[in-house]
Amino acid sequence: MSNILEDHQYAAGETFKLEVADTAISLGDSGNLAKIQPSTGTFAGKSATAAWIHCITNPLYFTPGGTTPIVDGTVGHPLAVGDMLELKNFTNIKAAKFIRQGASTGAIMVTPFFRDAA
Repeated sequence: MSNILEDHQYAAGETFKLEVADTAISLGDSGNLAKIQPSTGTFAGKSATAAWIHCITNPLYFTPGGTTPIVDGTVGHPLAVGDMLELKNFTNIKAAKFIRQGASTGAIMVTPFFRDAA
C-alpha cells in the first residue's frame, strides 16, 4: 500500500462496499459512478484520482482498462481475500472491472481519493 494518506494533496472520499457476482461490474457503472465522480457534497464536480479496492469476501478476478473478466479466470487477474488493489488515474478507476471466481459472490470495499483543493 502506498503512502497516499500521507500525501496532503489527497483527501479520502466515502468508503463503500460492492457485491461482485457472476456478471462483471465496474466503478463506472450506473450508481457507482456518482461515488467516484460526485455531483454533490464535499467533492462535487471532482473525479477520483486514486482508489483503494480491497477484496473482502471470496476471491475475484479484475481487469484494468475495460476488458471484461471471465468467471473461469481465462481473462482477468486474481484478487484473493485480503488483497488490496490501488488504482491511480480516473480513467483506470472508472474502467476496472470485477467478477467473482467460481460460484460464490464476493465483495470489494472501495475508498476513492480526490485531489484536495484546500
